Formats: sequence, structure tokens, C-alpha cells
Amino acid sequence: MEIKEKLEQDLASAPWGELKPHYDRGALIIVAPEQSLVSVGVAFHDDQKDQVETWLADGTISKCSETQAKSFAEAEEEPSFEYLILQPFVLVKLIRKHFH
Repeated sequence: MEIKEKLEQDLASAPWGELKPHYDRGALIIVAPEQSLVSVGVAFHDDQKDQVETWLADGTISKCSETQAKSFAEAEEEPSFEYLILQPFVLVKLIRKHFH
């Protein structure tokens, strides 16, 4: 099985409370809404340093900041995230809520 297929199967979702321990140990990476979690996961898996550095520089991915963590924790409705685990990191993307 190719890594892309494996990562697509590994995609899961969780509320902030379940992901906070990963933030606490400095391993939570936030992925921009327009970027594919699987694409970022493949780059991490394949050790594509140049691509990862480009994404870090342009804000496509970033370590979860204290400000972000606080806003997630204090949100009126606990936010949910799509996530992928690529040891030692956990890549997350906020799931957009749709209100009817």
C-alpha cells in the first residue's frame, strides 16, 4: 500500500480536548484549511524538508500557538479537527462547522 492510501485510511477526527495532550508536548501542527492533510502527511513521511520549510515560511502549516490553543479551549462550542498522526507529530485541520 502506498503511503498516500495509508494516510487517507488513517484520517480521523477528534474534539480539541482529545488533541490537547499533543499540544502540551509540542507536537501539534496546524494545517491551513486549503491544504490537504494527506499531502502534508506524505511530505512529513517522505522527509521532504524543503517543502515543509516552505509551508512553515508561508503559514500553510504551523505549530499550534498558545493563543490558538487558548481560543480552542475557550470556544463556546468545542472545535473538532481532522487529524493524522505521523510520529512524533500530530497534523490537524479545523473542521468547519456548517449551520443550517
